[in-house]
This record gives sequence, structure tokens and C-alpha cells, in this order.
Amino acid sequence: MKIDGELTYANANERWQALSRDVLAATEIDVSAVTKIDSAGLALLTALRGYNEGNIGGSAPARRLIHPTPEIMRLATAYDVAELFA
Repeated sequence: MKIDGELTYANANERWQALSRDVLAATEIDVSAVTKIDSAGLALLTALRGYNEGNIGGSAPARRLIHPTPEIMRLATAYDVAELFA
């Protein structure tokens, strides 16, 4: 699964609605095409990583977050979650 565009507070709910339907079949989430991200977007990615049929952090293995942009890595490092990105 590939995520593109902006992941921000302004669109986090809308993006969750769209992405949470598709993420169940994914084993990896490619974030290389994310163009803008803030803390709400980072929270969205971590939620999608562990989302399992309506339960965040369910019993399924966590998906891999791959190909983070430098902007994503700066934010992830600031929030001490850089290890979530392959």
C-alpha cells in the first residue's frame, strides 16, 4: 500500500476514513510519496501500522512502514518513534 499527499491535522480524519479500509490487506505501507506531515499525520501512520479489523493495535502483526521521507524521519525522531520506519 502506498500513501501519498499530505497527512496533517487538517485532513487526518478524512485520510483515516479512506486508508483504514485498504490497509487491512497490506503488509507494508510505503510513505515515500507523503509530501507534508505533522504530528497528527505521524499518529495516523502509527495507527494504520497496527490497525486490525476495527482494533488499533490488534492481534495481527504490525505492518512495516517503508521508504520514509526526510521530513517523516525528522518528525519521527523528534517524537522518538523512528524505529517504526524500516
